[in-house]
Amino acid sequence: MKCRLFNLIILFILCLQSYSQTIQYNYVPRDTNYIDSFYVSKQNWAFAFKSNRRINNIDNSFYDSHIWCNSDSIVCDALFKRDSLNNWFFYLGNNWILFYDNKEKNIQHLVGNKCGFDVNPVKEKTINNVVMYGFYYEDNCKMGGEVDNIYWFNPNFGIVAIENPSIRLVRSDIW
Repeated sequence: MKCRLFNLIILFILCLQSYSQTIQYNYVPRDTNYIDSFYVSKQNWAFAFKSNRRINNIDNSFYDSHIWCNSDSIVCDALFKRDSLNNWFFYLGNNWILFYDNKEKNIQHLVGNKCGFDVNPVKEKTINNVVMYGFYYEDNCKMGGEVDNIYWFNPNFGIVAIENPSIRLVRSDIW
């Protein structure tokens, strides 16, 4: 009986491990060309942060931690899902909402019904053959509505850079 219970516990743990995996990304300061860090001032390195992507292998959804803000005291995670056509969806409330339309090659303007949630696409640019789509994200519930960050998204990698007038943070595995 004890052996059977032990085997069930081991099987349960193995199932949980196969259910999800975690990848860590480092967002580090970069120069205006998004590549060089040599000329970035040392004080900007204080803004570098790590984000964990927790992937659910069952439905291909994943959380990117600390994306909307770099805080441990409030939830700053983004929940995304990608389908077989490389469309990206954002989880809002109890619904999956189209975030990136791969056929149209654009980010959708999203407005939530709680606290002034807003995703507002702004522009597109290409750096070293990587196409990035820019957008503003605002959630008045968590951040007070003052948002000047532009988030840069790529359909192959997700959010690859965060930029504001003071600093540019780029995922180190991309460049």
